[in-house]
Amino acid sequence: LSLDLVTGTPLQLPDGNLPIGTVSYRMVFVDADGFESIPTTTTAPFTTTGSQNALRLAQLHVAPDDFVARRIYRSTVDPVNGPWELIAQINQSDKEYIDDGTTIGGLLEESDFRLRPKLDARLIVDPLVIMKLDSSRIEIEVSGQFIAEATDGMEAVFTSILDDRYGFGGTFDTTDDGPIAAAPGNWGGLYAHPGSSISLDHTKWAFGGSVNRIEGDFAGFNVVEIHQADARITNSVFEFNANGRAPQGPPNRFGRGVNAPSVIFVRNSQPVILDNLIYENAGVDGSTNAAAININANAMTNRLVTDRGRSTGFADA
Repeated sequence: LSLDLVTGTPLQLPDGNLPIGTVSYRMVFVDADGFESIPTTTTAPFTTTGSQNALRLAQLHVAPDDFVARRIYRSTVDPVNGPWELIAQINQSDKEYIDDGTTIGGLLEESDFRLRPKLDARLIVDPLVIMKLDSSRIEIEVSGQFIAEATDGMEAVFTSILDDRYGFGGTFDTTDDGPIAAAPGNWGGLYAHPGSSISLDHTKWAFGGSVNRIEGDFAGFNVVEIHQADARITNSVFEFNANGRAPQGPPNRFGRGVNAPSVIFVRNSQPVILDNLIYENAGVDGSTNAAAININANAMTNRLVTDRGRSTGFADA
């Protein structure tokens, strides 16, 4: 978006402190979650002299409907190349802004392409979908929802990229590496952050529960972790997974909290867990006697939790 039509009129204000010299401006639009659009082009350079200590910007662009505010950035260093520093956040529609030299701070992140995440997004995995993962995990952020609800005989599968038991298209050898067997811990798992929700029905989870990369380090993850989240896990199979623990990395995993050896790890939640098969998962000593579920006693309250049923199709509670 171009700011070529924006005009700048030098002013003298009693409390203005805009430095004398040449300045230019850029603008971004801000959505309801605080995320910015890609920046506009640069305005023409405007010059203040003598006792002029402020600048009135006029003919500013109104924000589109899916944005709620605008941020204005100023450059006093180079009117063409910046850098541009944040000076104000204004509403969606005002056409004018008086720059009296006030600066909020923070530099404009220049980009020709910018994705704005939706914080309360939902991911639905259909029946017969096969997700093969390699040293990775799925994290459901606050207010996010993860639904993997399939049917008997048409399960959704979450497994290792080396698991040649599943696939489509003529060959199940996804990596084309011959008979290399999958092993417990080939990938991480499903992590539900506080305030999120998950629903798993007729799914299969295999060869997860491994060490994964986190911010500047590595840490272990159980194949399913529920932290102050709403969860329903029914009619599913958990097999050949590692125990989710790792000796390296900070214990709280940069805000993700601690975990313990198990297949399903629960903290401060009361999930619905019904009619699942949990077997042949690796224990702490490398055997196949891993704890099926690790849940803290304080998660259990006097409130009875009933099965609310599926989120899609028939409830089947």
